Amino acid sequence: MIYLDSGVFKAFSMKASFKDEDTQINQYTNDRKYYEELVGKWGHLSDLSFTKVTLTPEQQARLDLLNGSEAVNQGNFEGTFALFVEHGVVVPEEVKGCFLEGKGEEYKNTTLDYYRELKRQKFKAIRDAGTSAPINGVQVGRETDRETILGAVRNFDSLTLVDGKKPWIMADNSVQLLTKEQLAELDVLYSIRKDACFVKYTDAVNALQAAQSIEEVMAVQMPE
Repeated sequence: MIYLDSGVFKAFSMKASFKDEDTQINQYTNDRKYYEELVGKWGHLSDLSFTKVTLTPEQQARLDLLNGSEAVNQGNFEGTFALFVEHGVVVPEEVKGCFLEGKGEEYKNTTLDYYRELKRQKFKAIRDAGTSAPINGVQVGRETDRETILGAVRNFDSLTLVDGKKPWIMADNSVQLLTKEQLAELDVLYSIRKDACFVKYTDAVNALQAAQSIEEVMAVQMPE
């Protein structure tokens, strides 16, 4: 979010967001043209967008604190300072020897919130992967998948059948014959599994909120 320019820490003007295949990439920059050329050059990059950087009052206050300190002479802590300005993070073990040393308690809440959010995003990815995985070999992850299944159940007798069963393209692209009952069961199994995934996610998030140290936050795991 920030960079050092002629002895003054400044905020980047924009954030570039794009995808590297299925991975979302976000990077702060002042150079829009660089990213336009980068994404235009490489086929595995796509969905480029730019967001104007506007500091919150809290971020601006932390930036002002940074520039009013000896931080400008401590360039080896630049990454630490960037995390401090953007998220209010102060990890005592990582700020020894810089002006943030001794400020861990003052920024304890914002630091814990940052690490809680990192873990929450990890748990969300686990939750979503568990919710969207195929059931009995049938793709159910997208809403359109489930709509197709329910539509097939509603209109089963009007579909093209083989020996009373519907040829169905499975998640691995093979074709299997499924009965109406097998298709109908998928909706029930999906709802049960989704509910279980969200219960586990909620339990994990509640545990994160209860954690009172970075070590406790990092020790929280998604229930099996």
